[in-house]
Amino acid sequence: MPEVALRTAIHEFVYDDNMPWPIAADYPGHSLTMAYPVSGVDHSDATTRRASVALDGSPGSSDSISLEDWLVVNGLLPGDELTDSDGDRISAIIEYVTVSISDGEFVFSFEQARSASDGKVQTEFSDDLNSWTPGITVSRTPIDEGKDQVVVRPIVEGGTKKFARLRVVSVP
Repeated sequence: MPEVALRTAIHEFVYDDNMPWPIAADYPGHSLTMAYPVSGVDHSDATTRRASVALDGSPGSSDSISLEDWLVVNGLLPGDELTDSDGDRISAIIEYVTVSISDGEFVFSFEQARSASDGKVQTEFSDDLNSWTPGITVSRTPIDEGKDQVVVRPIVEGGTKKFARLRVVSVP
């Protein structure tokens, strides 16, 4: 006779269905899943979660794709992260995490692949290209089954110039 599950919680944490929590997980078909599946994270921190890429979630597995696997699927090799093999002036590592980039007035907007688990996007703003401060996520809207449109604004507005940058950092 098969053993009956003990119905013991693996992790308990409080979450919300408002920003900065993933909005796509509020819609039918997507589940809340780990954005960066590493041990020792604060599970109640919204930045550690994302909406699943696959409909009906990914119970017992992951629907993310590692950077190495993504490179191979796209005809590249490990070590090619900084190359621009398709000639669009966007390096492979940026395409892996963001898909594309567009700039707006006092906000920074980009598409982010939900499945990218080896890299974390950090948006930063500067008035002088010397000192950079992180931005605040204004919205995260699902645009298809695997991507979210993310809009970020600077914490402090002002000045006559504003620069924005995306940094992709490796998740341990």
